[in-house]
Amino acid sequence: MEMFREGGSTSRPPMLEGANYPYWKTKMRAFLRAVDERVWMSIEEGWCKPTMMENEIVIPKPMSQWTTVEMERANFNSKALHALSIAVSTNQLKVIANCEIAKEAWEKLKIKSEGTDAVKKSRLRALAKAFENLTMEEDESVAEFHAKLCDISNESYALGKTYCNSKVVRKVLGVLPRRFMSKVTSIEEMRNIEELDLDELIGSLQNYELSLSRWKKTKKQKEVVKEKSDASIALIHQENKKLVLEDLNGITDETVALLTRNYAKFLKKNYRKNSPADKENLLKRNKGVNFKPGQASTDQKGRGIKCRECDGYGHIQAECANTLKKKKALAATWSDSDEENNSTASEGSDEEKQVLAFMAQSCNPVES
Repeated sequence: MEMFREGGSTSRPPMLEGANYPYWKTKMRAFLRAVDERVWMSIEEGWCKPTMMENEIVIPKPMSQWTTVEMERANFNSKALHALSIAVSTNQLKVIANCEIAKEAWEKLKIKSEGTDAVKKSRLRALAKAFENLTMEEDESVAEFHAKLCDISNESYALGKTYCNSKVVRKVLGVLPRRFMSKVTSIEEMRNIEELDLDELIGSLQNYELSLSRWKKTKKQKEVVKEKSDASIALIHQENKKLVLEDLNGITDETVALLTRNYAKFLKKNYRKNSPADKENLLKRNKGVNFKPGQASTDQKGRGIKCRECDGYGHIQAECANTLKKKKALAATWSDSDEENNSTASEGSDEEKQVLAFMAQSCNPVES
């Protein structure tokens, strides 16, 4: 539908819609010339009805007396007027409805769309200011910027002002964003700005813009791959940490109590082996020295009776905790284990109690 309204053939002129007058004027001139060059001449040079002298008075010449040349010129004027009448809307047609000369109708449409000379000059100043303040944004493409530049240039051309090619090229090179700085530098060094065509410059900038887009896309893909790799490593670390926490949470109170008892036995046994009395006895046995029953060391006398079951001091074999434990091994319970621990802790040295207390404190974080 849009193509039909804009004149898809040489038999239908482009439509004037008010705001598109600068473009319409160019299209309409091309359309009228396509019909016949003399049709456009009737608008450019004008046409008037043939006249004749009668009694020294100028009167309109009757159409029946027109010559062939006069008839042709009248036909060209009629064709131009017809094209203008079907190229405007109903409201605009009211402006040229009473016009019989195509040039007169053309001038009225021009004044209505462009205004008077004062309005025309004011619009030219506004366009010149817009041209000077025109810049290209960072997120704007070359095609979008070129469209804005063409709008200003074409509208100025329709009002009678033309920007030369070199001025437009310098304007483009001066307002490009930072991402085009390397390209601008290479163009200024390798080319003559005064001879560089605007279309060639725009094509070169669009090609460079596509290269930047491909480079950014490749870089973004690499960053995405790296982020996925980092996320996988973090996930594996979290899974391993979770497994460790699950293993720690799986430790029950019974397991901790069993470990505590076994470690207490290990410390007690090693403490006896490393005690001074055991070292002295071991040394004397190695030397083959026979001790008399009354020749006990001062340390042994201070500790009291020695147990044959656990080699401890201060109790006999019948009262030893190990003997009682063996008798009640099949019927042992958690309460018996606690009593055994209390008995062992009371019979042990202060150093053993400190070790057990340290182990109990260390086990609390694991259980939590």
